[in-house]
Amino acid sequence: MHSFKTNVSRQQTRIYLIPTIIITLTFFLNGTGQAELILFTHNKVIESDAGYMLLSWKNPLRIPVELQQASHSTFVNATTVYRGKNSSIMLSGLSDGTYYYRIRAQGSLWSDTVTLHVSHHALVKAWLLFILGACVFSGIVWVIIRGAASES
Repeated sequence: MHSFKTNVSRQQTRIYLIPTIIITLTFFLNGTGQAELILFTHNKVIESDAGYMLLSWKNPLRIPVELQQASHSTFVNATTVYRGKNSSIMLSGLSDGTYYYRIRAQGSLWSDTVTLHVSHHALVKAWLLFILGACVFSGIVWVIIRGAASES
């Protein structure tokens, strides 16, 4: 068995190893390797009384992301509602309830959870506003017709 001796010391090995590690980490953490953490631009808890909202996040490099929605904070039975490179999505048609959202870039960790509480206006309030609007509309039409009749 032959024994080979090299003239490379441990210190010289460290000198070459450290820049290699730094370059590798830079490659994978700057978006090229898509290991960037995507963050929401909203508060952690959002209230909606209309059943729709614009959910947005920071994605300056426009890397592919995955957005999940769940009805429980543990994301059991979560569904993917968006995959793509955009930085926002319009959510609509949501029923009363609580929804949880999280997002990630491909190959990275999930973001913090955003909680959306949807509580629509009461049906009685909606009908009262409709009736009030109908009365105002009828009053305006009556004034226009009466004014036109008095001029003739």
